[in-house]
Amino acid sequence: MDFDTDYHLIDLGAGYTTGAGVVSARLAQENLGADRRGNLMQGFQTPYGTKHAFNGWVDMFLNTPPGGLEDRHLTLAADLSPYGVKLMAVYHRYREARGPQGGGGVRDFGSEWNIQATKQFGANYTLGIKYGDYRADRDVATIGTAANVDTDKFWLWGEVSF
Repeated sequence: MDFDTDYHLIDLGAGYTTGAGVVSARLAQENLGADRRGNLMQGFQTPYGTKHAFNGWVDMFLNTPPGGLEDRHLTLAADLSPYGVKLMAVYHRYREARGPQGGGGVRDFGSEWNIQATKQFGANYTLGIKYGDYRADRDVATIGTAANVDTDKFWLWGEVSF
């Protein structure tokens, strides 16, 4: 069966250079559409691409839900180069791109905060910390193949380059 799903991304941003580095803000809406054929729905899929970097770090949307995904997000970032520090905070608001399989209007999936800080030490060493906090909408039990539940994830990593 063939499905015809749409995709669009609208992304607006601005940055400002200060003595301490660059601060920036971005406002975006990404829509991974959906199509219905009879009683079946299929959301836009990216089988060879990562969604972790785009649709929240908690990875609730690694498989696009059948009704598609609309991700509205705001990003605030600071690249404080003189100090070797980069900071980023992202707020996501998720909902279906198209109504559920059984009909009706689009459903809210929930929201997510992503916060990250990295510190570079010299030319070869970086230390990073990252946190994702997803808050599910209680009216939606599953999204795609995942249970729609409150989820927190935390990462701590180090890098060595040569």
